[in-house]
Amino acid sequence: MYVAMRDGMFVSRDAGRTWKPAGNAVKSMAAVAVNPKRPSEVYAATEQGQIHRSTDGGETWETIR
Repeated sequence: MYVAMRDGMFVSRDAGRTWKPAGNAVKSMAAVAVNPKRPSEVYAATEQGQIHRSTDGGETWETIR
């Protein structure tokens, strides 16, 4: 489970009981989406309109737009 916040992206692997920062995520996140066919592929958008992708479940991120 992922959540996008101003402080960055956070992930919970235990149904929301605990949360940790998702890798080197960028600050000012506005939205997050997980590919339902590939759960390790996560997309995130910032408030400034940048799009980031992670292919390893949020451990590392790359800017794609």
